[in-house]
Amino acid sequence: MKNIVSIVGAILCLLFSESVFGQVIPPRVPKSHLKELALKANVKSLKVTTYKAIDSFGIVKRGSKADFWKGDIVSFFDREGYKTEMNYYDKDANLNQKILYKYNDKRKRTTRDVYASNGKLINRNIYFYDENGYKVAYKGYNSKGEIMESFVYKNDDKGRELEEVCAKTTAPFCGKYTYVYDQSGKVVELCRYKSSDKKAEDCEKYVYDKLGNLLETSFYKDNNLVYRIVHRYNKSGDEVNQRLFDERGNLTKEKKFTYKYDAKGNWIERTEFVDEFVKFVFVREISYH
Repeated sequence: MKNIVSIVGAILCLLFSESVFGQVIPPRVPKSHLKELALKANVKSLKVTTYKAIDSFGIVKRGSKADFWKGDIVSFFDREGYKTEMNYYDKDANLNQKILYKYNDKRKRTTRDVYASNGKLINRNIYFYDENGYKVAYKGYNSKGEIMESFVYKNDDKGRELEEVCAKTTAPFCGKYTYVYDQSGKVVELCRYKSSDKKAEDCEKYVYDKLGNLLETSFYKDNNLVYRIVHRYNKSGDEVNQRLFDERGNLTKEKKFTYKYDAKGNWIERTEFVDEFVKFVFVREISYH
């Protein structure tokens, strides 16, 4: 479901996960293309490494690897911009897992296969589409071919997902997600339901600017506001500020981000500050076709 990418892209900003305030993000959101990952030009490969940040007399330097860093992640893209491979390495730079992606003739992702370092298949994820090219199901299998998780989708006549329903999963949550769109096709509300409930367990509402950037994220539980996040961006469209407010409107946490860019306009270093204290430096090594 492509429209939710704008939300997840703004929230996750990096190609991979990083520290944010916490979100209700649906589990099956394949991000296949450079545009969905906010990468410019014809990227061939992308490597991400995370460091602790050190403030030395007002100058930010890279320290040791971040505590949550488990190893570098390297992604590869074809000349059309579609992700074909992702490699996860351990802290000693040894290959831990390899993920391979395949697409149909309409460039819809069809499979996501995960392999161990010895080349043995760990699991396979398969995406199913109808005659219009709309995603209707997702299934995850283990190495024995046993189904481990399954989701089905309900779409509108424009192919936008209205519902994502969990049929089976090994995760703690197995329920339903629903989406509401504005006139431009942006997701403005995302709600999560337990399998047997008619009332949403929690919801998020989104507000955008004229450029489509996510300006506000409001989280509700039992129809009561829990917190609100306000986002701000630079001229390159990269997020430079996140402010977290509680249900009473009190500012409880603030994050700021600064960037260094390459000649193609992609950021290659992102420094994160939390409540004015520098925390992390995210480094991206990018090669081009």
